[in-house]
Amino acid sequence: MATPLPRLQPASQELLNHIALARRLHDAEEVLYEDWQRFVRGLESELRRLAPALKNWARPWVDIDIDADATSASVNIESNATWRFSGQPGVCLYFSIFRESVLGDDNYAPNVGLWIDRAWEHHDALCAVLETHRPPGFTSTYEDGTTDPDTPFWKPLPLRDFQNEGTFDRERFVKEIVAAFESLAAVRAEVDGYLAEHLPPRLLVPRLKRALILDLETWQGKPDEIVEVGLILTAYDPSSGELLGETDRYGGLRDPGPRATAKPSGRITAKMVKGKELHTGQIEALIGQSDVIISHNAFGFDKPRFERLFPSSKSRRWLCSYQGLEWSSSGSKPAKLSDLCERHGVTNRDAHRAMPDAEALLQVLAQKNGAVSYFAQLVGSPVGG
Repeated sequence: MATPLPRLQPASQELLNHIALARRLHDAEEVLYEDWQRFVRGLESELRRLAPALKNWARPWVDIDIDADATSASVNIESNATWRFSGQPGVCLYFSIFRESVLGDDNYAPNVGLWIDRAWEHHDALCAVLETHRPPGFTSTYEDGTTDPDTPFWKPLPLRDFQNEGTFDRERFVKEIVAAFESLAAVRAEVDGYLAEHLPPRLLVPRLKRALILDLETWQGKPDEIVEVGLILTAYDPSSGELLGETDRYGGLRDPGPRATAKPSGRITAKMVKGKELHTGQIEALIGQSDVIISHNAFGFDKPRFERLFPSSKSRRWLCSYQGLEWSSSGSKPAKLSDLCERHGVTNRDAHRAMPDAEALLQVLAQKNGAVSYFAQLVGSPVGG
């Protein structure tokens, strides 16, 4: 199985080809650690493709520890929002590799495992449930008999096991990582079953949040001028990311004025905007009610332009549906809104007009990607501005 993960630098490959020699080199692990970080970041983007059993899991994330005493890099993945507490990870599958791994210390061997935060109220009980569901090849103790309180079991992957006639077999290493994730994914049913019985009941009336779906149309110039705004305020359940319906909207045209140097577009002419003004009070009210603002290409286009006219939006969390979701995994590439509409059967009644584009984006985000909607995946992402 050839993989597109980043390849090791020649110097790092040489160290892995000659691990016995590397152990005698001072700080040899430092040479490799930069490559391990690249490797883990590559695994983050490819994990669900390489391991089909994880396809409908939450988006993986990377954690790189730069503490001098415990430098490690890991990629982690959760089943869904129930595997979190207080908004933070409570349970996850992981692949972790250490700066010290090349030196062959078994306590620092790269490994794939199940992690449960010891501060989580369900830690002890869930560990007891999972004790009889350890996949073959996984262990719960180090060679010296000690255990890891956060990790009920893991599969060590010592680098020396992947040497073949003096050459480190990177492809086999990746295959073993993927196979370990595949076998470990089987415990999801046990974790989900336990949590379904023991998590506190959800409130009959959940505490809702609101997302402001935004689209702008502009005339290009130096600077660009906003000539149309489309805004849809929608409620959602923050615990599940479930969309609960539109609560308000605003759409309007704007005349940038006689001093504007931007050139009118074919879709929105100077005649259409002449004398038009945005109702700033309505827009400010929508901003004030929102917990998050979402647009397609937020950071590359909408956010800096909207903030020039409405500085209050700087205090809101922004999310980008263009960059913040892995559309390629759903078969949509590139991720232009028109392509996504076609892919997901969404009809845009008037493309490249602000309100119809905002409506189309909301309909696309409402589509399911596996077990959850694209919207739920986006609002659950830690990436935002």
